[in-house]
Amino acid sequence: MRSFAIWCKKKDSSSRNDAWKDKVDKNPQIDVHVNIWNQIGNRDSQYCYIDFGIKVYDISLIDEMFLYCPVKLSKDDVKDLGGVYANTPLVNSIFNENYSIVDSGRKRYPVSDKTGIKFVCYALGGHEYEVLPDSVDKDNATIITFSTKSWQNESDKNLGNTYYVRFRIKINLAKEKFIKELNTTDSALNDIFTKTEIIDFRLNDVRSMSVERQELFGNCDKFDIKCVHCLIMRRASDRMLVDGKCDYGVRLLESEIWKDYVDNLSTEVFAYHFKKDVRENIKKNSIDVFNVLVRVQSKKVISKWVYMLIIIVLGIASSLIASLII
Repeated sequence: MRSFAIWCKKKDSSSRNDAWKDKVDKNPQIDVHVNIWNQIGNRDSQYCYIDFGIKVYDISLIDEMFLYCPVKLSKDDVKDLGGVYANTPLVNSIFNENYSIVDSGRKRYPVSDKTGIKFVCYALGGHEYEVLPDSVDKDNATIITFSTKSWQNESDKNLGNTYYVRFRIKINLAKEKFIKELNTTDSALNDIFTKTEIIDFRLNDVRSMSVERQELFGNCDKFDIKCVHCLIMRRASDRMLVDGKCDYGVRLLESEIWKDYVDNLSTEVFAYHFKKDVRENIKKNSIDVFNVLVRVQSKKVISKWVYMLIIIVLGIASSLIASLII
């Protein structure tokens, strides 16, 4: 699986004063949240949903934000979640903090703690983002362009400059190989009942891009990514196998909090949490690359008729073997 990538277009500082130029010359800072929802209901699904949450620490520094997706998407495959998660229990679960959120009835939802407003959850309008094929790789990739100019207006300057948006993309696994099914060689019978999948999520892994896309990405305005949280959501009955030296945590998802956030949350779901935080490594200013590679084993959904057929075939095979031995 090729990599997702994120970058921006900074505001023009040529007509500003020196203090503003110094501010804009630095890379804007962001945190990135990723939720990968796959096989969370009672039956297998042909779709995978990926939620991206992006906290921009100073929205006044940028005019546009871009997300490169290594899959084909249409605008119908992208959904804003601003009005869905803007409630106190869900915000606290996402950020693992003791926040309160004010439902302003508008597009901006201030999030506060005891010290005051920390950031603003912003609900995107359909006119504020475009979903278009990548100019380099039109058949295999998409770029989502977010216009950030309207996120903050003069009457809301008192809310601060830190803004958070959250949106979901829908991937058709029948067409896109975001999750790859692995055929094991240890047992053909095991493959009938058990499915092994590979989830390979990458962010800003430039080496996996085409040469032309690498060059274009190299010339773009960059973010300083301070933290990445990636959560892979799977049924509790599935088995997660993590490849490589990657620390992670796991918790049971609180269904009463998340039931209105995602459809088909009908079974117990484990959230596997992978994290990388530049603030835990003072030698770096930004996370250059983020990768998560896991294998997931799950039981296949097989009808009772298939089970009966397998039993009949095994019975016939056993009888033939027995007759040969006799």
